[in-house]
Amino acid sequence: MTGCQSDISPVSETALPPIETPSLPSALPDVYIADFKQNPHIMASRFLSAYDDFSSSGPVTQQRVEDFIRLRAAFDRAQLFGQILTLDMDGDAHITAEEVNLALSLPGWSTKPAAIERIIDSDENEDGIITLEEASRHSRVLYAQAHARSTPPVGNYLMLADLNEDGIVTRQEMTIYLNRFVTRS
Repeated sequence: MTGCQSDISPVSETALPPIETPSLPSALPDVYIADFKQNPHIMASRFLSAYDDFSSSGPVTQQRVEDFIRLRAAFDRAQLFGQILTLDMDGDAHITAEEVNLALSLPGWSTKPAAIERIIDSDENEDGIITLEEASRHSRVLYAQAHARSTPPVGNYLMLADLNEDGIVTRQEMTIYLNRFVTRS
């Protein structure tokens, strides 16, 4: 590639905080139970839709649901990392104070001071430059904070309907599992 050199070094894995391995939930969270009590048919429809969507690409197995959970977590982390890198306007893999200040002066960004503040927090050594490594570490921290406050998507809970515990959820099992919530109301 002529005239296009990159000095972007790979992010050192040893410097990154560990990622908590997502696992299969053992029960529905309280928020879903409350939603089932208020709107059982809507929630059952939501779960059946998630099941149908998931099963359209293959069987609903424990391994596939675990893979789905890990992929979803990686996607969420990547979005956070991408939001931080958005401010690297010159593409040099470093976010400077000038780039942050410029973003704050532009339409759309000037109304997001909290988001900018979270990005500025990425500058761990407070040298005025956010490196890829700092951005990567900080995106993992932001992900952990957001993950602790959020309710995982319905797809994470599909294995709860594995009534015969054979590692595969059929639509019949899903229907029987959901009927427990619908008939209570």
